[in-house]
Amino acid sequence: MNIPIEDEENALYSQIGFVVVQWGHCEQSLELLVKTLFLQYGGNKLPKRKRIPKQLSEKIAFVKECTSLIPSLAPFRNEIQAVIDNFEALTQTRHDLVHGALSDSSPLNGVYSFGSKHIRKRMRLKNSSTI
Repeated sequence: MNIPIEDEENALYSQIGFVVVQWGHCEQSLELLVKTLFLQYGGNKLPKRKRIPKQLSEKIAFVKECTSLIPSLAPFRNEIQAVIDNFEALTQTRHDLVHGALSDSSPLNGVYSFGSKHIRKRMRLKNSSTI
C-alpha cells in the first residue's frame, strides 16, 4: 500500500511532537522529585550538593545518589530506580529526535534518517503512534 508522502511526513511530525510533549511531562515530574529530595529529604546535605541540579544528567546522578545514601528512601529505591532506568533508556532517542536533523527528505519503506555530526540513526515509522 502506497501512502502519500505528505501523510507520512505529517505522521512523523505528529509522532515527534508527541514525544516532545510527553517528555516535557516526564521531565517536569523528575524536576519535582529532585526538588523534593533536595529540600525535604536532605539531598542538600549530601557532599557536593549545594544547589539543585539543572541538567538532566545531573538530576539523574543526584537522584541515584539520594536513593543510595538517604535511608528513608530505601522503601522506594526500586520504584525510583525504575523511573531513572526509563529516563536513561529514552534520553538519547529523545535527544536525537529533537536535536538531530532529518537527513533524507523522503522515507525508504517508512524509514526516515536523522543525522547530526554526532549521530546517524534510522527511525522506523511503524504506525500512527510509534516512530
